[in-house]
Amino acid sequence: MTQNLMDTLILDESLAAFLQGPVFINIAACTAARVPTLMRGYGCQVSADRRSVTVFVSAAHSASWLLTFTPQTVLAVAFCLGRTHETFQLKGAGTCISPISGNDRHFISCYLRDIRKELLVLGYSASYSEAAISDGHGELLAVTFCPSAVFNQTPGVSAGQRLVPQP
Repeated sequence: MTQNLMDTLILDESLAAFLQGPVFINIAACTAARVPTLMRGYGCQVSADRRSVTVFVSAAHSASWLLTFTPQTVLAVAFCLGRTHETFQLKGAGTCISPISGNDRHFISCYLRDIRKELLVLGYSASYSEAAISDGHGELLAVTFCPSAVFNQTPGVSAGQRLVPQP
């Protein structure tokens, strides 16, 4: 990753835990032609030093973005806990894409199980939950980036407020 470490944030422990929980993840970026793209995330892992974040995406559903990806690509990633609507958005660059590992596969399976349970809590049926959050999306990729900004996006008066995470 090419982003200067001085430009990256160290996420606080509570935010890191939230991001790695059963939250709905949407990843926004632009193609080289500045066409917006939106991808669903299939789980998130925060590095041990809390300076980088990895989200998992479907290669098939991210194809237009992957064709124009560069390490300088800026991402905006929203993480929302459905039952409370608590939402945070991370922005950052220094992005790299890699195949997922065996450990990632296990983590993604656990995430999918937990996010399906979230849908049940929200009142959706088990059959809808299984269909909406399917693991049959083919090849998954790990997209790692270094956050440079964090925003509160929870609906309400503080939505859009930039946060300064404390280690």
